[in-house]
Amino acid sequence: MRAAHISSIALDAKHRHIVFTIPKHLRGYFIKDRSLLNLLFIAARNTLACVFNDAKYRKIKMKKLFIKKSKCSYSYKNDRNKIIFGSVLTLHTFGRDLKWNPHIRCLVCEESFDTKKNKMKNFSFISYEKLRKTWMYQALGLLSKQKLKHFHYLK
Repeated sequence: MRAAHISSIALDAKHRHIVFTIPKHLRGYFIKDRSLLNLLFIAARNTLACVFNDAKYRKIKMKKLFIKKSKCSYSYKNDRNKIIFGSVLTLHTFGRDLKWNPHIRCLVCEESFDTKKNKMKNFSFISYEKLRKTWMYQALGLLSKQKLKHFHYLK
């Protein structure tokens, strides 16, 4: 029923299937504290927001303008002039071999809305390398911000 509902409200546009996963040596943190699984959603959403809004970020960086850090954990959430993208994210906690492998499966629309230009923009090419590096940065950054007392068990 959920799939039918999402299909009925989704745009009729091309989409990409992206899987965000974590390395084996970090999986233990998530099985020990299941509340960390929510961080995977935040990291995946931030990764997509950063990739879609990369041109804006680079322009600000080149002009050496001050980029204020928001208290909100969602990237580009409070920016007026941003690119809004559509995505559906689901959490899978096991792989095909039924071993613990938490990962986010994501359907991302190739069409997005540019609020500054007030028009749709096509993202038919998304750099895999940029996506991978941004995911690593976002996931590790969110994990490191958590003040978890039990992280020492993997040492």
